Amino acid sequence: MSGTARRTLWALLALSVLHGGFRGPTQTLGQTPDSTSIVRGQVLEHETGTPLRGAAVSLTSLSDGSVEPRTQSSGESGDFRFEAVPPGVYRLEVSLLGFHNLRNTQRITARSELYLTLPLSVSPIRLEPIVVISTRDRPGPMMGFETRRQRTSGVFFTREQIEGSASFEFTDLIRRIPGIRIVTSTRYGKQVTFRGGCNPDLWVDGTLAGSTLELDSFIRIGDLEGVEVYQGAELPIEFGSNLCGAIVVWTRRGRATTEERSLKTQLIFVGSFVVLALFGLFVGR
Repeated sequence: MSGTARRTLWALLALSVLHGGFRGPTQTLGQTPDSTSIVRGQVLEHETGTPLRGAAVSLTSLSDGSVEPRTQSSGESGDFRFEAVPPGVYRLEVSLLGFHNLRNTQRITARSELYLTLPLSVSPIRLEPIVVISTRDRPGPMMGFETRRQRTSGVFFTREQIEGSASFEFTDLIRRIPGIRIVTSTRYGKQVTFRGGCNPDLWVDGTLAGSTLELDSFIRIGDLEGVEVYQGAELPIEFGSNLCGAIVVWTRRGRATTEERSLKTQLIFVGSFVVLALFGLFVGR
């Protein structure tokens, strides 16, 4: 080949390269022209690793507004799978009732398969407040009132029951109890007796106050916080051993000190003796 022919050949080759450019292979073996990817994974409980079924898994594109958000629920084993996901930046959200929501950002490259493990932490479910109403022993001298009311067979009156009874005097409140008699005599006045005519003890604010003579003269309905009435074997041991029984009165002023209760007891005894003495003088004439 002459030098002129050689130069001509090289010129033609150069023109061919400049005109068409260099082109590499457009596709390798086993590769598709589709650039989308697969995103799959599993939703688990963070604390135990248990697969969570029914979790809503959402994938939203942050880089391409033309890509529609996609959502699916996790299966029996907590699995999920998104096919044909275009490359870009995505916001991944997972939610399930009773668990904290999970939010994350993922960059998805072209022609890839991304596997994600998504742990959800338990979240307390907010409920409406529950109102619990319970009875409890009242502090101070009435301690044990509610316990005895639940466990013994005596007759009990709470403040609410006393106020709703429309009773004018104390004897009006208790006269309807079976086995109780209100006896009125010219010598001793109004006397409360139990079945068989026996005389019960009277307890006022936890202190033994003596007999049940003329109760209406020093016990006012408006002062009562609670009343317990025990007949015979019903009587709890803390109120003595009178085989007849006892009337236990709790007043709204029942938080008095020991000295005040002692003085009250003494006044009741003195008042009882004065009444008896006056009746004795009257009858003696």
